Amino acid sequence: MELQENAFDENLNKKLHSPTKIQFIKFAIGVVAGVAIFLIIKLIF
Repeated sequence: MELQENAFDENLNKKLHSPTKIQFIKFAIGVVAGVAIFLIIKLIF
């Protein structure tokens, strides 16, 4: 079990240091912006 977790953490670290981190951040910002816009529209109407 612990070996699996360490392997997962290692994999996660590799992903975090690769260009996909930037894509993930952009995706996360897009999701947050989308939710914020949706909530603002909900409040207005």
